[in-house]
Amino acid sequence: QGNITSLGGTVQGDTALTISASSDVVIQNNLVYENYTAAVGSPGDAGYVAPNAEGTDNLLGIVSWGGNVRVGSAAPNNVNIHASILARNGYFQVDNYDSGSPRGTATVLGGVISNYYGAFGTFNSSTGAAVSGYGRNFVYDERMEDHEAPPYFPSLNTFTSFTNDVADKVAWQE
Repeated sequence: QGNITSLGGTVQGDTALTISASSDVVIQNNLVYENYTAAVGSPGDAGYVAPNAEGTDNLLGIVSWGGNVRVGSAAPNNVNIHASILARNGYFQVDNYDSGSPRGTATVLGGVISNYYGAFGTFNSSTGAAVSGYGRNFVYDERMEDHEAPPYFPSLNTFTSFTNDVADKVAWQE
């Protein structure tokens, strides 16, 4: 019940869990799997290889039922977050994304489901250079394709699709 105000740490091997709150969840430090393959290089550079957790057995879910999932202002530069994140009625966003110096890259190994798209940083529109906050490096955890998910993480069993006769766009319905 309530908020989680300072989340961070290591999810040990052989551990799968879901952390849930009725309101905001604030990530204040790196939140990583004990067992994973680290990235090689830097996002955007030639030869970059993204991190992955294939073949491992640690999984983390973070759920905010009525609030937001936020990267707090105490989080380190180049923060790493390994989790499937759900902000059911809110957003996944960085606190103070529009102030201070650039903070590097926020790498998420997992997935993000949110009601609203949250801001992570600001950039100079002429040069593309970061002005504040983080750049995004969201890496899909391919284990989810094999129906792996953190325990008790919300899911859907079936989908129905239909066209809505507006420019032949497909709409999805639970």
